[in-house]
Amino acid sequence: MTILEEIFLKEFEEKVTDSQTLSGGDINEVFLVNDRVVKINDAKSYPQMLEKEARGLQVLRETNSILIPEVFAFGEIHGKQYLILEKIGKGLRDQAYWETIASGLANMHQSSSVQFGWYEDNYIGYLPQSNVWHPRWTEFFIQCRMEPLVKMAFNDGKLRSENLRQFERMYLELESIFPNENPSLLHGDLWGGNLMEGLIDPAVYFGHREMDLAMTQMFGGFSSNFIELYDQYAPLEPGIDARIPVYNLYPNLTHLNMFGSSYLFGIESVIRRF
Repeated sequence: MTILEEIFLKEFEEKVTDSQTLSGGDINEVFLVNDRVVKINDAKSYPQMLEKEARGLQVLRETNSILIPEVFAFGEIHGKQYLILEKIGKGLRDQAYWETIASGLANMHQSSSVQFGWYEDNYIGYLPQSNVWHPRWTEFFIQCRMEPLVKMAFNDGKLRSENLRQFERMYLELESIFPNENPSLLHGDLWGGNLMEGLIDPAVYFGHREMDLAMTQMFGGFSSNFIELYDQYAPLEPGIDARIPVYNLYPNLTHLNMFGSSYLFGIESVIRRF
């Protein structure tokens, strides 16, 4: 009996009648089994990763603001963790689609919290993501988004001492850079690869909503006027284009740590201004 057969027998008392392999990213094996999406990875290497993803998906889905796949089950078996989800399509990328995504994201961002952070730490890619509660966005951004990844990269020889000084100088300017807004419920990893008819693969937390918007500009996949569409539903403070590179230090640092020095130039082009 295969692991997929064991999982479906355990969770649904159901035989596997149809199974195919999907693209799984860096660490996951992903399958379409009996018309459900199944993600599997090593439970010891990434403790509770898929359980945390399941909880994040459930919170996003409960906002009823944008299409999020239903979570059918999650668990562990034979040292593997698994997550079973509703299959959703890619969506026809016409104007109506982009307006639906923009308005849905704006509505999702209306879900708020007293502080910035989350009820537990989770993951961004395969890296741990710290979500300790902070009353101010700048504190959260520095302590939970910048410093863990800056230190990791420095310890691995991917950043230099001068880079650390540049980050420290930037930190002193952040209060004057970021607009003062309440925490918003974020997808947290909103690049084009996680965009379908709705949204998949979140790294959920309460943060500044412009973090989500900035990440839409990282790797393509979103319409060129997506931020303008969003602004029609939830107006933004002027000057977001100048703030986007600062927000995107986070995904760039994430990729620097995961994939290496090709992301260093983009980081240095931002921090050398300070």
